[in-house]
Amino acid sequence: METGVWIIYDIIAAAIIIGAVVSNAKRGFSRIFISAMGYLVSCVLASSLSNAFAPQFYDLFLKDKIIEDTSTAISESDISEEIQGCISDMTYGLDISVKDISRAVGKSDGKHIDKVIYNLIVSRSAGAVSSEAEVTKGLEAGITDSIRKIFKDKVPESMLKGLTDATQNSIEGVSEFISVMFSGSADKAAEYIEEHYIRQYAVMFVKILLFILILFILMIIVKIIENMLVQADRIPAIGRFDTLAGGIFGAVEAMALVFIACIMIKFSILLTDGTQTFLNEDTIEQSKLFSIFYNFDLFG
Repeated sequence: METGVWIIYDIIAAAIIIGAVVSNAKRGFSRIFISAMGYLVSCVLASSLSNAFAPQFYDLFLKDKIIEDTSTAISESDISEEIQGCISDMTYGLDISVKDISRAVGKSDGKHIDKVIYNLIVSRSAGAVSSEAEVTKGLEAGITDSIRKIFKDKVPESMLKGLTDATQNSIEGVSEFISVMFSGSADKAAEYIEEHYIRQYAVMFVKILLFILILFILMIIVKIIENMLVQADRIPAIGRFDTLAGGIFGAVEAMALVFIACIMIKFSILLTDGTQTFLNEDTIEQSKLFSIFYNFDLFG
């Protein structure tokens, strides 16, 4: 990550706020009131509607496809081979067969599979294993990489975040994932993974998409209403306070615009899986001003 990249976000936020306040102060209260309140109400309404309809939209149009693709990925993979690869990467020089791994894990009760694998390694290592923690760390890193490989080209990595987060720093998450993969049914395993790990991030993706679409429609309506009222001279001016009031409501409009920018950035991060230097949440969290808006949860 490049040092100082985060400041670009603060510059963007500050430019939007200052620009809106100055510009709308010149326009005056009579021109800005409808626009500012329209943007604010549009953001609130778009957020409410996207929150309400995103889960249903996901269930109707995306859920079955995601489960199908997840099931296909599971069917085309062999978790025992992935575990074998993890063990090989631990540099103990062990040659444990896929068959031995399948047999050992298959005999377990589905819990503490990490200990089953650890005991298998110890039984073959002749004292080469220094600690259980070392094996645990290797499994966490290895299985997390395996998840990305197994579901590559089937499920977007941004939607796998719940699963990779669960395994990356949690041996319990690793054990649960391996247990699910050993369940014997690719379809049931896919349904479990979708419900417990993928759904949350997939629905968030839909929420953001719906928010942008609804907001775009509402902003067009607001602009039409504003133009009609201005042309009809229906918005009264308030004398010498017109400029001050315009600036105040300009600040309201500016906040709405920054929130809109935040939603667009979130959508872009989802599309790029947060792998870009600029488009990732670690960079945004370093910002001072932009992060305040970004971390405000519009989607509940």
